[in-house]
Amino acid sequence: MRNPDGQNPIAFIAKSKKLLTRRLSQAEVKLLDRIALHRPEVLAKSLQFVHDMALYHSDIPISTLEKEMLYDVIELSRALREMESA
Repeated sequence: MRNPDGQNPIAFIAKSKKLLTRRLSQAEVKLLDRIALHRPEVLAKSLQFVHDMALYHSDIPISTLEKEMLYDVIELSRALREMESA
């Protein structure tokens, strides 16, 4: 997902963390620190696993709302991968 300026917010934050720290809330800074601690590529794989298990390895019917939520999970996974490669 891109912001109105066409930038990927996660990648932008990752590249400019020092510059933006003053503008981020304490909770946002803490979240970025936790992501860095647990390595974005590991978190991305975990989210991909959750997505795939729920969507492809479950016999439970999934509603449209639940599919949208799974899409959010996969988008977060992609953003974490981009953060790692940035």
